Amino acid sequence: MLRLDPTPAPSSSGKTGDVGDRSTTFQPVEGGTEHRSGETLLVSAYAGLWLLLLGWVVFQWTKQTALARRIGDLEAAVDRASRDASPKAPSGP
Repeated sequence: MLRLDPTPAPSSSGKTGDVGDRSTTFQPVEGGTEHRSGETLLVSAYAGLWLLLLGWVVFQWTKQTALARRIGDLEAAVDRASRDASPKAPSGP
């Protein structure tokens, strides 16, 4: 059974540093020098994801604009080609 209380579990050998005890109990690290706020990390992660999403949307928007421009150019070329290829009606007798 997993224990979540902060007190070390009693071991049969009397040692508190037993590997089995460490894997099933909560033992806080004391004297650590790294202190990061969980809120700051969460906000940073969300900001990073939003920036990635915004970058992807801008990238797709520029590709879509270029594609629409190219399709417009192709439609204009097809229209010109169809006008040039159509037979001209003879003018008067």
